[in-house]
Amino acid sequence: MLDIFGPAWLRSSLAAATSVMQKCFYCGQENDEKALKCFACGTPFEASPSEVSPQSSKAQWLGRPKGVWIASVWVGVFAGLWPLVVGYIIRFGPTPSPDLIPTPQFVLFTLLALTSIGLAAGALLQQSWARYGLVVAALVHWGGVAWNNYVLATDGEFGNDMAVRFWVQAAKSTVTPAVIGWYLIFGKSAREFFSHRAQ
Repeated sequence: MLDIFGPAWLRSSLAAATSVMQKCFYCGQENDEKALKCFACGTPFEASPSEVSPQSSKAQWLGRPKGVWIASVWVGVFAGLWPLVVGYIIRFGPTPSPDLIPTPQFVLFTLLALTSIGLAAGALLQQSWARYGLVVAALVHWGGVAWNNYVLATDGEFGNDMAVRFWVQAAKSTVTPAVIGWYLIFGKSAREFFSHRAQ
């Protein structure tokens, strides 16, 4: 760093302009010149790309933002894996009930569940397109759940207690994709995480 004399604003501007940033060869994140490892993915700076060990690969994998982990796992499990398992148990389980889910709906249901699982994996692998797909999958899945609960709440077949429960579920199903979508599109850590992949 240079020794600069003069007003504080000039010293800070010149110091910022002359500071050296080191760029991570793995994820592209710029880090302070004194950093020993990348603050985004954990790759050590003294290692060259050919020297990356399984330990640093594990650190890179675990170095994803917690919000990306939560959103991806939440959509992958609750819009993908869980509905897929329940749907298959209903159709092909010990006491099959194929009339509950007609074949066209079952096929669409299966495709949406598998797509949600694939998009969750893509988001964890830092694919920017998967981030937007995950938001759409969340909107479609929980939008359908909210609609079904709305229909059940307004049907009149159930008592007031059940109708209130259906309204609460409809509200929860509306909030879930809104929170996931907001975080993945506007959240600072998510935007930074996916923008490094695009570079």
